[in-house]
Amino acid sequence: MSKKRLISALISCALLSGCAMDQEEWPEDGHDSEIAPDEPLGEAADALETGWPVSTGSLFARTAVKIPGCTGVIVGKRDVLTAAHCQPMAGATVEFYDGSQRIPDVTRSVSWVNFRPGVNASTGDYTDSSGKFADIAYLRLNADIPSSSRAARLPTSYPGNDRYGYRVGAGLHSGYNPQSLLHYDTGRTYSSNVDDGHFLLNEADTNNGDSGGPFHIWANNGSSWNYEVHGVLFGKVWEWAYRNKYTSTAHHLRWIAQRLYVDPSDFISWQYDYRHFGTVLETLYPAADHRRTCEYLCKQRSDCEGINYRLRSGPDMCQMMSNIVYTGPYNGWDAGSRID
Repeated sequence: MSKKRLISALISCALLSGCAMDQEEWPEDGHDSEIAPDEPLGEAADALETGWPVSTGSLFARTAVKIPGCTGVIVGKRDVLTAAHCQPMAGATVEFYDGSQRIPDVTRSVSWVNFRPGVNASTGDYTDSSGKFADIAYLRLNADIPSSSRAARLPTSYPGNDRYGYRVGAGLHSGYNPQSLLHYDTGRTYSSNVDDGHFLLNEADTNNGDSGGPFHIWANNGSSWNYEVHGVLFGKVWEWAYRNKYTSTAHHLRWIAQRLYVDPSDFISWQYDYRHFGTVLETLYPAADHRRTCEYLCKQRSDCEGINYRLRSGPDMCQMMSNIVYTGPYNGWDAGSRID
């Protein structure tokens, strides 16, 4: 299947709907211009040199935003991620997409911006206080995203190297993109893990304008297939060859979840020293006493009815539950129920 045919197929597939695609239907690698060895590297060269315009109705359009000089990705009702080196500021205008085109006269403004502890975008320091790469910024919008947009799904883990994905951006595209059209192209992961807070791709065809743009991977969460946004673009770096470098959302998931906008419909109702009994969809081991991550992950799954959470001496245990048949007292566990 060609890339253009793939995007056409995706239009009919509702965002985060769980529609499936066979492995053999994934598109071939993109054939983008190679970076010559004597071209200047730049610490944060940003955007797809070539690529295909994003089709109307596709996930890539519905989850993307344009901020001054960069691209971003929606991860909640009022929540956007982009690159810290874009130096986003409160009051900045955020624009949304319908296919490759920005939606006229539909904007939001940035209420506040947050970086990982230790990151200083003004001095180009993108290492957080734990010593990990963290060129990532969280933006809170002043109002909910428009109905035409959707939040991208965040992953619980990184799938490893040699995985197909889709990189998206509104950059210069061969040096010219005055309308900030949104493009996409394929890529493959190069890194085997995200222990240092980032991952690399095999590809490196980037220019100014697409910093903060997402890298999506089509993944199985145990009950259905969905796109997950695994990173936001830093730029290209040299590691045996030029490669695109992304800050990992899986590595920084707890930090992201702690900042997500909450309104009454997002709450989880907790019963302490209780436990749900039913079908366990997925078992996670978040950092100690971090229920917010589990709440968010349950809310982004339509099949998750509730959470079992257990405090432990090591990483806590979080069970995503469906088909709950009974909830009763159980020491050492807490039962969380969705409110929709």
